[in-house]
Amino acid sequence: MKKLFCVLVAMFFVSGILSAGVINVTSPTAGSSWWINDPTGPIIIQWHETPKDHSNVKIRLYDTSGITKIANISDDTLNDGLFSWVIPANISPGQYIIRVKTLDNQEFAESGIFTIANTIITTFRPRELQGTFILTPDLKISIIPVTGPTTEINKKTLMEFKVDNIGRGTSKETTMRVFMGQTNTDTWVIKPIKPGRFRYKTKQVTPEGVGYIAFAADVDHANNIGDSKRANNYAKYRMIVKGPDLVTCFRDSTRPTLATNETIKAYVKNIGTVRSTPCKLNFYMKSHGTAKINVPALNPGEVFETSRSKKWFTVGNKAIRLTIDSENAVKEENEKNNYVEGSIKVITAFGTKYAVTHYICSNGRTGSTLESVW
Repeated sequence: MKKLFCVLVAMFFVSGILSAGVINVTSPTAGSSWWINDPTGPIIIQWHETPKDHSNVKIRLYDTSGITKIANISDDTLNDGLFSWVIPANISPGQYIIRVKTLDNQEFAESGIFTIANTIITTFRPRELQGTFILTPDLKISIIPVTGPTTEINKKTLMEFKVDNIGRGTSKETTMRVFMGQTNTDTWVIKPIKPGRFRYKTKQVTPEGVGYIAFAADVDHANNIGDSKRANNYAKYRMIVKGPDLVTCFRDSTRPTLATNETIKAYVKNIGTVRSTPCKLNFYMKSHGTAKINVPALNPGEVFETSRSKKWFTVGNKAIRLTIDSENAVKEENEKNNYVEGSIKVITAFGTKYAVTHYICSNGRTGSTLESVW
């Protein structure tokens, strides 16, 4: 019994370690220093989840023991691996760790121990500048979806990354970095910008999957131009990527007569917003196995109909199983509504036919008409 208890305890701790290892916090790094109310702008907390199966996370500040929570940095933020945070004045200087945790509390990870320190600002005004104004630039970055706020799988999509100088002085030449997810895809040179003027760069992407693309960008990340405000040097944008969505259904109220040929129909509909690509329907009938049926590309709202005609030589319930796109040839908005299972009942020649028409669909809906289950 004692050995069994030790094994269970070991399994519990191993499970916890594996769960926590799914997320990796990459910033702040161990030994780094961050500043309270940093005048150069917010610091960037960075992490990544592998595999990425949570849409949102929460972020906390803890003492080095990981037991005492100091602050709720964010209760619910997008799991895109980037979060900007201005350390407030009510945080005492000292050493801390950052914890990133999924909203269901199943997965988490912690940063290395880092230091939060007071910001020391030294003001030096040469005698010759006393009584004058020093004009400083202020760069503000924006991410603009030129082709619309949403896009579609395999569709060319144009994004604009705009830098406005809303300050009073001309900026120096600097750089702008663009990220897709956590990958720095582009680094562009931004020429000097006069007050009230702007510059922009465009980027074309073609999404290969559905869900969303997380864009982020920053300008002058090294703070080389003396920007008067740093908080607006960073921006992010989440673009929804739409796609097809295939569901399948059949009429489970069919009552075949013993030893009589009966036709069982199956239906496939694209309930998504984008045209699908060709795929296969696995059509299983008890006693007759599985037929793989070619399904053509379907436009949004289009329905494909197919059937199998067979005889049964025993009475009773016969299982019917439909699986659309079992080979995952179509990248769909919902990959979890492709399978439905039910049965039909074989009766004798003297049996009672089912008086009610009834359909069952892979999206979990049932009804008396096809239109009611899509």
